[in-house]
Amino acid sequence: MTRTRVLLVAALLGLACWPLPGLAASSAAQTCNADVNAGNYTAAISDCNNAIAANPKAADAYTSRCAANFETGNVNGAIADCTQAIALSPKDANAYLDRCAAYTDTGNFNAAQADCNQAIAINPKNATAYANRCQLEITLQQYTTAVNDCTQSIALAANNLAAYINRCDAYDLQGNYANALNDCNQAISLNGNNATAYGDRCQADDGLGNYDDAVKDCSQAIALDPQYETAYSTRCDAYLSLNNNSNAVSDCTQAIALDPEDGEAYDDRCSANMGLNQYANAVSDCTQAIALNPQDGDAYANRCLADEGVNQNANAVTDCTQAISLLQSNQAALEAVYLNRGTAYFQSKNYAAAIPDFSRAITLAPKDGEAYADRCGVDQEMGNSATAASDCAQAIALDPNNSDAYDNLCTVDDSLAEYSKAVTDCNEAIKLDGSDADNYDGLGTAQYQLKQYNDAMGSFTQASLNDTSWYLPYQHLGLVYEALGENTQAIIQFQIAVTINSSDQTSLNELKKLGASAPTPNAAPAATTPPAPQGGQ
Repeated sequence: MTRTRVLLVAALLGLACWPLPGLAASSAAQTCNADVNAGNYTAAISDCNNAIAANPKAADAYTSRCAANFETGNVNGAIADCTQAIALSPKDANAYLDRCAAYTDTGNFNAAQADCNQAIAINPKNATAYANRCQLEITLQQYTTAVNDCTQSIALAANNLAAYINRCDAYDLQGNYANALNDCNQAISLNGNNATAYGDRCQADDGLGNYDDAVKDCSQAIALDPQYETAYSTRCDAYLSLNNNSNAVSDCTQAIALDPEDGEAYDDRCSANMGLNQYANAVSDCTQAIALNPQDGDAYANRCLADEGVNQNANAVTDCTQAISLLQSNQAALEAVYLNRGTAYFQSKNYAAAIPDFSRAITLAPKDGEAYADRCGVDQEMGNSATAASDCAQAIALDPNNSDAYDNLCTVDDSLAEYSKAVTDCNEAIKLDGSDADNYDGLGTAQYQLKQYNDAMGSFTQASLNDTSWYLPYQHLGLVYEALGENTQAIIQFQIAVTINSSDQTSLNELKKLGASAPTPNAAPAATTPPAPQGGQ
């Protein structure tokens, strides 16, 4: 699945500590400010303390100490110092801007935004203030105003790296991936070593379906910042789209290690595990995603599929029902969930409940042949062969490469005694999917009815090879051998079928008719490829 992620820029532009216009700075205050600009924050605090002790009304000393406190992790001290600087010099735009950064660090985004507003009101030409307010608006999900503010920042400072990165981020979150890509390209041209620019461009690539480019950009972001959690989670998403499920699991696992609260990473790892047929792991991951966000409809939809993978069809119905209630505004997602719930009902042999779900899926997506193919299968199980044939024909008309539709139609043909047509339809299914044992078994059934025993034997043999745990091809092979008069081989095949499924009454009856006993536990013959028949057709 593809979805938008929040990619926050690593930091705001930082604290802007400049000498205040119109005020004479003391020597100690100037030294303090110089220390901040040089990155000597501990020395800056000491020098600012001296400046404030000498002149408690030295606003510039408070502003500089605010910056030094922020950089050394004393965010509350920074807020207190900037508040004092503002009280002494209410028109100090830089103090508001510095306090904005400190409030942002504490998560008090509304207070931070108010300070950015005040800084802009005092100095409408301050590009940094617009870029920082843009970042805050992204955090507050005000994407349109964020784009406007970053655009204004770029107009005031054409090479403003943070403004391009922030606007790229805002465009990403709006789903405007083409514009996001352009802005991230510009940011990377300004600084080719900025991990966030590559991470944001990775998301734009992903949104545009350029998954190989997304992998490259996220890889570059991770090379620049190995702790960049969002780059791992976005690359996981891209790998999912490329069906590289092993790499997707690895990346989502790394994202979760860096941020155990990332529910979307669990959701994506759930999908990747399903792609690897690791359904139990998938159920566990989706359960964790739901625990982190009980309103995550995608997680319920994915767990529904994983439930089916571990044959928990009742749980699948429950999860798909919950997903339907949460995904009402997403028609494409709803169609898939109705299909999945219909499948769970079908697997539970609740055909009457399956039909409305497949019909609802058809209403939501009339061009989706899969829904018609699935309803065809249910129709056939309910004995509605004519309706089934119509649905399968519609599925094939919509998707000529739908192997399930041909397979189901072959079954319908068999039930209508249209065996020559069944041979044609099953052969078409096999062309499209030669790994499905059911396709070969259906073909063999038609060939058997046409007394084409050698052909039927080959088809049933291939079915048994494709799925060694399925008893029916062995039962059918036994019937072919029996029709050819090769009772010894027939007995072997019936015994294998009963070994796999002890309730296979047809094989038990045939064994009794042939004067042979059913295999005893732990002494049954192993499933083997039968020899070529000696008899003719």
